[in-house]
Parts: sequence; structure tokens; C-alpha cells
Amino acid sequence: MPHSLMLNCFCRLYHVALYAYPPDFRRRFGAEMVQVFRDRGRCAASAHGLAGLMGFGFQAGADWMLSSIREGIASMTIPTPLSGTAPQPAAGIPAFSMCDDSLPRTSALLNGAVLAAAFLAGVCLLIQRGGSFPNVLIGSHEPSHSHILSATTSAPPVDLTTTVQVRPEPSEAIPLYFRLLTIVSALDADHDGVISAAEIVNAPAVLAKLDANHDGKLDADECGGHFGDEPQTAGPTPDELTQTLMAFDRNHDGKLERSEVPERLQGLFDRGDQKHSGVLTPGDIRQLAQADSAAQAPRGLDPQFLQRARLAFMHIHPILAALDADHNGEISAAEIRNAPAMLRTLDDNRDGKLTVDEILPDPVAAAAAEFLSVFDTNNDGTISPEEWSPAFGKRLRQALTRAGGGNHGLVTERDLVNQILLFPAARLGDATAYQEMQNATHQGFKAMVSAARTRALTGNAGGLAAGSPK
Repeated sequence: MPHSLMLNCFCRLYHVALYAYPPDFRRRFGAEMVQVFRDRGRCAASAHGLAGLMGFGFQAGADWMLSSIREGIASMTIPTPLSGTAPQPAAGIPAFSMCDDSLPRTSALLNGAVLAAAFLAGVCLLIQRGGSFPNVLIGSHEPSHSHILSATTSAPPVDLTTTVQVRPEPSEAIPLYFRLLTIVSALDADHDGVISAAEIVNAPAVLAKLDANHDGKLDADECGGHFGDEPQTAGPTPDELTQTLMAFDRNHDGKLERSEVPERLQGLFDRGDQKHSGVLTPGDIRQLAQADSAAQAPRGLDPQFLQRARLAFMHIHPILAALDADHNGEISAAEIRNAPAMLRTLDDNRDGKLTVDEILPDPVAAAAAEFLSVFDTNNDGTISPEEWSPAFGKRLRQALTRAGGGNHGLVTERDLVNQILLFPAARLGDATAYQEMQNATHQGFKAMVSAARTRALTGNAGGLAAGSPK
């Protein structure tokens, strides 16, 4: 009969499945369990046919899984030794005891494998079911200065389940950038290091007050640039700059290390660390500030250079570039009236305010713009091979060659920035193209200042000679 054939197959499978039980349990109850299984299976087939036999098989399988696991766990308990108490060691003689080497029983390993497989199957079933889960967003809309790469989110603040507040670095409660750039300092009316929503709305009135010559517009000098042919306002003294920068000295050892200052200020070490010790003392900072003050542009610089420098100044600062919508180097009356709308375009995280991370110039782009303002002598917006200077270092020359390879050697600001970002240095220890570009710009500017002073002295001497009696 078909039922008898299927019942015999079930009995053979059940006999093999009994090996999942501990050996002692199987030897004691194995034969009876097979007999009971056969009798109950025969009764189920007689009463309900094939459907009854299949139902019995599923019930027996479930019972086998639970009972084999239960008996396997019970068999792993350590029996109580029957040898009585251990002999007491003699006084003053250390006692040692040896444990017999033992491994888990095969039945225990088999039961563990079955239990692990059942658990894994349950987890897989739960994963496959899917379902809806609540969205949890944990993050911060204020980027941390420890980030190597910027990580931003487009989610508005209300969409964050938990907001992480990033504590500002010591000494940056009011960032240095807010103190030094005239237009930024003016917009930040309460001097808290943030241009708030109210201050953005009030921007037209603040900008109008910066119009020193009352011509209805703002040029680069009125926004905070000083280019030598206009009267200069008093800026921070070397002592004030030294005090501001030494506030970054976190370990209070009286000197600055590269790791203590933000990346945007580490260029100071390339210029001021003459001993290559990796640190700057207050004396080094003061000497560097005094050298920069002494190198302020005198009257008589090339007018074309001054025009390029003013355009570069308005271009490299994000706030000025946003306000100067037509990029002509001036903020017109119409652009002053439209200032709130243009400032809001800089609000990357849409929190209604501007922080230093949103308005700080990109250091590489700023250095490239200054570089072009010094060496683009024909005012075509590119650096050609004819405009190269002996001050260009090896890495900078390589970057210029790669950038101008597809344009007859002409290099734009964007081409130069891309090459410097792609190829910062050829090998460890070499000066990067970025550092060489900064050094070349500094040397080129010093050369122009020296030439202007020479012309001024020569002109004064000629005037005295012409006016002296014969």
C-alpha cells in the first residue's frame, strides 16, 4: 500500500534523526521511540489517510527538534564526582591538582550546530519579511573642524531626530576671519562669530555705512582690501595678531604646533618656521607680522596689477563674490539693496545664519587667484609660459605644464586649482605645488614693491635735482 511505503520511509528517517540525541539517551530509549513512532504513524494513516500521515510527520519533526535540543543541553551538565572529598595537603606543602583533558562530546557539538542553524534560519526569515521601520537621523548641521572632507546634509534641522552640537575649537568663539575682514566684521554686528538672520536682513543698511566716499557703491578698498594707492585704515598690530594666534596654543607651552591651528592657517608655518622645527614661537609670529606690515604696498604700484588685485580680492571671498553679482569688482547700489537675498545663497545648511565654515575662502582657490593677479601681466586671465618666473618651484612648474597641456600652455585659475588638488606632491618630503605657488606669489609681490619703492626714490631724487640751484 502507498501508506505503508511512506510510513517505512518516515521510520527510517526518524531512526537516523535519533542520532541527534545524546548517546546514553539513544541507547536507553531509541528502540522504544522508533516503535512508538511506527505505531502512531500507522494509526494516523488508518484514521485520516495520507493527509493524516503527513500531519503526523510534521508534528513528530517539531517534537524531535525541541526534545533533541533539550536533551543535548541536559547532557552537557557536569556530573558530581563520587570520590568524596579531596585529601587535605600537609602543612607547608603546596597542593596541586590535575584536570583530565577533555573535549565537548560529539552530541553536544551536533546539538549546538542544530541550534545555531535554527537561529540563523529565523534571523533570515525576519530579514526577508522586511516591513516599515522608523527613520532615525542623527547628525549635526555644524561641521566639525576635525573633518578631513566636508560632510553635509540637505535635511532641515527639524528633520533630525537627534542633533549633535559641535563645540567650537578653543579660541574660535569669534573666528579670526570675522575680525580681520572689514565687511564681515561689519555684518556681524554683535560680534559673536555668526551672521544671524536678523543681521542678514539688516545687511543693506550696514553696507551703506561702509561707503566712505558716498558714491553709492562699494569698491574693494571699502570692503576691506588695502592696495597701496588709497589711505589705509589701521589694522591689527603685530602684537595683536600675535596674541590672537597664540590663543590656539591648546597645551599652553608657549608655542604653536601645526596640529594646534586650523588647516587654513598652517601656511604660516611655511613662511614663519625658518628653522623647520615644526613650531612657531611668539617671536616668530611677531616677526612675520612685522614683515607683512613692512611689505604693505606703497604708492606707485602698477595700475594694471592693482586692478587685477582688486578683482581677485572681490572674487576669492565668498561674501564679496555673492554680493558682487555681476563680478565687475564693485558692489553697486542695486546689489546693496539685494544683499539679503545674495547672502542667503551662502547658507548651505539652510539654518538661516552664516557661520565661518560657510563664508571662509577656499585656500587653494584664493592662492591661485592671488597668483594670477601677480603674474598675469597681460591681463588675459591666464598664465602663459612667457609669464613664468624664476621664482616658480619644480612642483609648481609641473602643475602649470599639466594644466596648460591642452590649451597651448595657457593656464586659467580653475585649471591650476584642479591640478594642485589632483597632484599635491610627487613624493613625501617635497614641497607641494600649493606651497610653491604661495612662495612665488609672495616673492613676486615683494619684487613689485621693491621696484615701486625704487621708482619712488628715483623720482624724488630727480625732483630734488631739478629744483636745486645751479
